[in-house]
Amino acid sequence: MRGADGPLMLLCGTANPELGKRISEEVGVPLAPMEITRFADGEFDVRIGESVRGHDVFVIQPTCPPVNDNYMELFVILDALRRASAARINAVLPYYGYQRKEKKTRARDPISAKLMANFLQVAGAERMIVLDLHAEAIQGFFDIPVDALTASKILASRRSHPQPPRAPADSCGLPRRGGHRPCPGDRPASGVAAGHHRQASSPRRRHRGAQRHR
Repeated sequence: MRGADGPLMLLCGTANPELGKRISEEVGVPLAPMEITRFADGEFDVRIGESVRGHDVFVIQPTCPPVNDNYMELFVILDALRRASAARINAVLPYYGYQRKEKKTRARDPISAKLMANFLQVAGAERMIVLDLHAEAIQGFFDIPVDALTASKILASRRSHPQPPRAPADSCGLPRRGGHRPCPGDRPASGVAAGHHRQASSPRRRHRGAQRHR
């Protein structure tokens, strides 16, 4: 199978080998052999088992916990591919580590999501494929193409028993795009509407009670 810039090649790091296997089966492209070892002091070493010259390479490596180890492993893989003259290097990150720090919320805060974007590009990534970013603005941290995918529609279609819409309590704030974490005191929207109707009618009741008392 050919990619946009040459024969398609799939590589998978050690973060989630089962995911890499399932993607390989889905697209019908076998995973290229790659050996990832550690030196005695814990440093990563990568050996790709076949030539990647002129290939359109996709590297599957979620940066889930342990985040730092998985990132470092990915950086070393990207560097190896860049030095081996791959035609294009696509980094596939179903989970983008450090994405929660996409802006400064206090003085002297880092913007770690931007830092990771810099590292990925310096290491050799030429295209990013990410899933359900914490904030869409993270795409702008890259100077390379970014495909920001979402699984929300797929997950929603697989729910056999949809729940009624819920309105969060004021103390919980507004939910992000990724979903709302229920707070104590949350009620279905229908219950909130009923409660509002009762509150709206209560002054009239008090007025009628005052007339009877007179």
